[in-house]
Amino acid sequence: MPLNMLWVGAYNINILYNPVKNKKILMIIKKIAQISTRILPVMLVFLVVLITTSCVKTPENSGYVKGGAVNMDRIKIGVTDKNDVQYLLGSPSSTSTFGEDTWYYIGLKMENSAYLKSEVVDQDILIVKFNENGIVTDIIRKGGEDRRNIAISEDETPTEGNRMTVMEQLLGNLGRYNGGN
Repeated sequence: MPLNMLWVGAYNINILYNPVKNKKILMIIKKIAQISTRILPVMLVFLVVLITTSCVKTPENSGYVKGGAVNMDRIKIGVTDKNDVQYLLGSPSSTSTFGEDTWYYIGLKMENSAYLKSEVVDQDILIVKFNENGIVTDIIRKGGEDRRNIAISEDETPTEGNRMTVMEQLLGNLGRYNGGN
């Protein structure tokens, strides 16, 4: 390797033993150092802002929003019908499938954080019951304090039948192809 070449990593910087060119190279290196000292604080500030904003909790509303309470005053038991309720509150989140004709307006307010699990902050359920003529008979409000946490079972339902290995499944299909006749 010639003496006039300096190897840095995988790059080869050709430095001739010429004082003018060496000064130019040193000036370039100084400029790069000056630029990096200006950019480094900006990059650090950007990184700190990025990390801290990712920890901010953002609220998320879904379903029925309590803002419909303004229209709740206009719903009268024994007077208001289904069409009026739907006009005032919108389509229900859910309806009853059996028993009394009941509409459920379910609202949920959650807080999301970038790296953490979403957390339920508030829950509001409005239950509107109708008689057979479609007239409101009862209005019930339930909030987060009425909510119950239900434990999810980890049990598995056993399935009956053959337990085949992957190889048995692959080889078992040989000869079963009928060609679409």
